[in-house]
Amino acid sequence: YMYERLFTEYEGTKYAYKGMIYLADELYSAGDNKRAFKLYKKAFANTKDLEVASLAASRLGQRYLAGRKVKEAVKYYKKLYEANKKYLLNDINQAYQLINDLANNKEYQLAIEIGNDLLNKIDTRNDLYEPLMYRLAKWNYKINNFKKSIKLINKHLSELPYGDFAEEMKNIKNKILFQIPDNNSTLMLQRYDEIIKKYKNN
Repeated sequence: YMYERLFTEYEGTKYAYKGMIYLADELYSAGDNKRAFKLYKKAFANTKDLEVASLAASRLGQRYLAGRKVKEAVKYYKKLYEANKKYLLNDINQAYQLINDLANNKEYQLAIEIGNDLLNKIDTRNDLYEPLMYRLAKWNYKINNFKKSIKLINKHLSELPYGDFAEEMKNIKNKILFQIPDNNSTLMLQRYDEIIKKYKNN
């Protein structure tokens, strides 16, 4: 009854669409996924309020990801990221969990984009700073973005030379330096520098 009254008396307002999302949450929790998704999508498509649209997109992304419909989840997370990235980055721990979930489903590009913004929001005092930088370096390596990966690794080794992920970072760097194409002169020179340093140290 409460929702009926809300939808009737406040039809077309952000309150009605927010109520629609909360009702969808209840339906989803009760196992009525079909009606829940219908309401999430209706709220997302019709509201003119950015925060309500962001909430609906976030819920759709979460629910689709939980149901292993990764492409659908990415579609809504992309819309959310493009329209209101502040909303996505508001809770640092949730954003970190999201990018890991995306990467675990091989959606590296979006994970990296959100992760880059997250890295810019925190500093070395934050517990997530080092593992986030490591993951960004690893994911960039996985999609063959060697230049960006090396940049992150060098930054990490400069800022946190004895950090928990220092050895893993060095391992990725070694893989990159012996995997780069011969026409990449910048990284080739870096490879030679690394070899010379190794021999000097020995």
